[in-house]
Amino acid sequence: MWKIYLLGLFAAAILALATRADIIPSITTATDITPAGGNFSWTYSATLTQDENVLRHDFFTIYDFAGYAPGGNTQPAGWTFSAALIGITPGRVTPTDNPHLFNLTWTYTSSTQVGPEALGIFSAV
Repeated sequence: MWKIYLLGLFAAAILALATRADIIPSITTATDITPAGGNFSWTYSATLTQDENVLRHDFFTIYDFAGYAPGGNTQPAGWTFSAALIGITPGRVTPTDNPHLFNLTWTYTSSTQVGPEALGIFSAV
């Protein structure tokens, strides 16, 4: 019985690791924050780490984006954007999330990509 239990636990752990994608959005230089009217445009480059995949419906969220200007977003082809006061959060993640500030989420809608890979440029005003 223990062997079956351990085998099931091992299979569940492998499955959880196989579906994980590590997407890292980053601002690399001061020029990634530029004036946009009376606001600022924040530009992020996103990369996929080595040996990881990004699958349809994978996403990343930037929490508590103060002063978000609706419609002031851009993303590469194959990604959709949404903004909400309570963000989309993956299981087992517990960010500090101010319910009065927008969370920005980009969701992947295209075919599987394998890392390492530059995923493109994402921005919000």
